[in-house]
Amino acid sequence: MRSWLLSAVALAACESPAERRDPGEAARIANHALLGYEKERPVPLSSLIDGWQLYEGEGELTGVPREAFARLFAVRGDEEHILYRTTSLAGYVRIRTPEQALEMVRLFSSVETGYLFEDFGEVEIRMAAGEPELGEITEEEYRRLGIAAPTVTRHGSWFVITRCLADEHHQAWRVRELVHEDGSYRLTDRVLVAEVVDIALPGYW
Repeated sequence: MRSWLLSAVALAACESPAERRDPGEAARIANHALLGYEKERPVPLSSLIDGWQLYEGEGELTGVPREAFARLFAVRGDEEHILYRTTSLAGYVRIRTPEQALEMVRLFSSVETGYLFEDFGEVEIRMAAGEPELGEITEEEYRRLGIAAPTVTRHGSWFVITRCLADEHHQAWRVRELVHEDGSYRLTDRVLVAEVVDIALPGYW
């Protein structure tokens, strides 16, 4: 195991799930644990536990484009919380497999759900099967840049994910992310792959 991974896992393991969250996040979630917001569609996630379900819906404010104001809700019976950040899923999920770890981080970077997380503004780069759509590049560009499909390895209670993302400046990055079994998340490392990548990105991030 590489030294960066030993250090990252050791540091993260010393923190409790509460400490791994943003310091102000618990208060924000508590302040908005109120019923009455409009839930528009379910957001599937196979690792949810204890009866929790995720929904996309209207947040505290509304406007255009809709995606810029949408929020992610965790709902269980009469309980309802708004989840603002990539760290917000801790405690709502139990990650048991590499596939579930990848499924979780793809919520942050998908053009269909990434706008729900205010601390993440990058898209996972995918190879188009035909004409490229949002978040996709041609097979020729994909291979020219040396981009590969995401990999996931397990180290104790942590999953290490390596994949390629595009940011708002159309730069391509190879990143490493840590996902804990309890849903705690950390992006630990990034390396620039290309200064400019020909990819269509959503305009609402």
